[in-house]
Amino acid sequence: IKPMDMAHPMHLGLLDYHQNPCSRLIGEECDLLLMLGGQLDFPLNFGEAPLIGVDTTLIAVNATARELSDISLAEVRVCSDVKMFVEALNRSARVTPAGSDWVGRLRQKRTESLAGLAGALASPESPVHPIRLCRDLLSTLGEDDILVIDGGDIACWCEAALNAWALEGRKIGAIIAPGPWEQMGTGPAFATAVKLARPDARVVLITGDGSLGLAPGLTPMETAIDRDLAITIRRRQQRSMGHDPESAEVHVGAASTRPL
Repeated sequence: IKPMDMAHPMHLGLLDYHQNPCSRLIGEECDLLLMLGGQLDFPLNFGEAPLIGVDTTLIAVNATARELSDISLAEVRVCSDVKMFVEALNRSARVTPAGSDWVGRLRQKRTESLAGLAGALASPESPVHPIRLCRDLLSTLGEDDILVIDGGDIACWCEAALNAWALEGRKIGAIIAPGPWEQMGTGPAFATAVKLARPDARVVLITGDGSLGLAPGLTPMETAIDRDLAITIRRRQQRSMGHDPESAEVHVGAASTRPL
């Protein structure tokens, strides 16, 4: 579950070395990294450099010893409820507010990281670029709506679109995202579960054609149909099962893939 207020001035977006260049500040300048309730998984490069610098001290806070056991690279591991930990930290009165110069620099980095995508975000060309597809979808959502993200390439583009969308000060009820290239195919199940838990909320799922072909795929939608649950699904049809020409263009400089 992502933070609901991604428009916060201290928010840097997705922590990913390639997808979100402004998060490289962590590896370049961070002396102390406090990870609250997280895991050193694929999007975090499993805690390795260059995303997390070799000279950075990592403190991990998780609610159970089982969760902490998977974070062996952390120099300090704290077993605590995350909310109680943060409240205790605030009561210590030793937390220095961020200076305006630092906050301004973070926003500048976020803006710079999106400069290379400005053309695709504004392009009226057809077929529509995946980042514009995601951005247009986000623009239709309100503060009480819930977005579920699934897929490989389309999830990556959606993360980039979220950075641009949130920078404008927009908010959303909640975002459920397993992470790029992780647990692909879970979107329909997650969307169904969210709708069951929040029947009054508008639930929107964005996914790709490859993810819908993976287990459990569309099977959970039988539950949604049986219970008359209204879920909106936006699917990107690229017909290349994980080989995204737009991603190839960004990372290797050429659209080197072809549809199957």
